Amino acid sequence: MSAEEAVQQKYLEFQTIEQEIKMMQQHILSLSQQLLELKRLQQDVLALNRCSVDAKIYAPLGAGIYIEAALKNNTRLLLNSGANVLTFKTVEESGEIIATRITEVSKLLEQMQMTLSMRVSSHTALGEELKVLLEGTT
Repeated sequence: MSAEEAVQQKYLEFQTIEQEIKMMQQHILSLSQQLLELKRLQQDVLALNRCSVDAKIYAPLGAGIYIEAALKNNTRLLLNSGANVLTFKTVEESGEIIATRITEVSKLLEQMQMTLSMRVSSHTALGEELKVLLEGTT
């Protein structure tokens, strides 16, 4: 393999890692937002115990639209358990499910951040190697 082919090969590898890094950063951002939403949800679910029955609440309809409603039950929640199947869960059960999901997302986020760090190190090392190769061909 000629020096020019080696440079091209390394540059292609460098670009591929750069693309992977960008995708991982987007995924990490998405997971961070999901984690934040889960933590807010956990706080809101736990706050239900402090709400009295018939308390005025605003229930989301979607796309930032809410409807005024009265809380008729503060002990059971409907959870989507997949395939649009709804099941009743107590506030405590719901809190445990959310806590489990928070743990799972936190672990995944930590793994992604470690992997990103390793890819960034590889990218940096490859950049230095590419720089040396380019200097050797000029």
